[in-house]
Amino acid sequence: MSGRWSFLDSTDIKRPKLGSNATDIQQQNRALLVRLVRQYSGCSRAQLAKMSGLTQATVTKIVADLLAMDILQESGRQSAQRGRRATSLQVRSDRFLVLGIKLARTSFAAGVFDISGQLYEQVQGPLNPGRGPDRALHSIQKAAQKLKSLYPVRAVGVALPGPYFRRAGKIGLMTGFPGWEKVDLHAAFARMFALPVFLEHDAKAGALAEWYFGGHKPDEVLLYFLAGEGIGAGIISQQGVFVGSQGIAGEIGHMSIDYDGRPCSCGSRGCLERYCSSLALVADVQKALCRGAASCLKDVQPLTPQAVFGAAAQGDILAQQAVDTAADYMGYGLANLVSAYDPGRIIIGQTMALGGQRLLSRVRAVLQQRLLPQVYTCLKVELSALPDAILSGAAATATDQILKDPAAFAGS
Repeated sequence: MSGRWSFLDSTDIKRPKLGSNATDIQQQNRALLVRLVRQYSGCSRAQLAKMSGLTQATVTKIVADLLAMDILQESGRQSAQRGRRATSLQVRSDRFLVLGIKLARTSFAAGVFDISGQLYEQVQGPLNPGRGPDRALHSIQKAAQKLKSLYPVRAVGVALPGPYFRRAGKIGLMTGFPGWEKVDLHAAFARMFALPVFLEHDAKAGALAEWYFGGHKPDEVLLYFLAGEGIGAGIISQQGVFVGSQGIAGEIGHMSIDYDGRPCSCGSRGCLERYCSSLALVADVQKALCRGAASCLKDVQPLTPQAVFGAAAQGDILAQQAVDTAADYMGYGLANLVSAYDPGRIIIGQTMALGGQRLLSRVRAVLQQRLLPQVYTCLKVELSALPDAILSGAAATATDQILKDPAAFAGS
């Protein structure tokens, strides 16, 4: 089996199941209804049945279970022109709190969330690749334990850069930060907390955050395009996140778009992240400045993606050219993904999304040029509205596990 579509335990190292039993389906439907109630707070059971496509009897049973678990609560009656007024439903968001942790190449973040995606408190800090993974994990543990001491969290979700080999629990390569490929990450994070810990690839976590918290239609195929220090993609549908046989599906940062292009630390050439990541954007501007290009960025230290985007917005030619070039390459990569996965919606997130409408318009133009008209006209491409989809995705990873079996976490 080449891949799987399911909300399975992200720490599972067993062979993926070939089918879904009644429990799997119940868990998927439960998560769907909670998401809909969160998105359409105050909706009724009848409205849930209509939006979800489930029968009224199925919705009634699942809602009864969720009420008994204190995940949903009834919040009054809807007004009605005639007949019996329907009971409104809301998510009991504060019933289960989770701790989300985001590991990146040069920084980390940790935050406490409720199961509706509301952020309670967040901490973040820098990571120094020269000091190795052990020191990085120590910094993360210190900050996360402080949050854990302040809130009654029930589970921990961790979003990791890829390629993340799910069954082995290890990162295959972290560009610019060697040593992680030797670390058993599940064991390392499990030692930090006396709580259930769930790990996920950062782009897949971002897709899960958009699906749970982004307010998108529940029946669409959604592709989250992570464009930060690295590049990745998470593909999600009603059946769940597509993970692949080893867990590295969506590791598009190392998809070659030029067989004889720029060399990459993975051993290949022309990898997408060498052209449209935030690190590539800054590197390209620095090279142009070293060649004597005129720009208001000449004396900016340290040079950041935010500074490049700001200069582009102010009319700086070099900055605009750099943003446009990165957006073009992003469009090339996305055109390949559209052909492979046929998403209905693409969401661009993380640092490169700060390029705003200039970057988005350029990406759309490339897609319109390279896709069949009937494909492009049915495709929605937008920037993420979530403040940090990867950190929220870490929380969504833990939330997803809680919604499968809330009773298992009630006493955590």
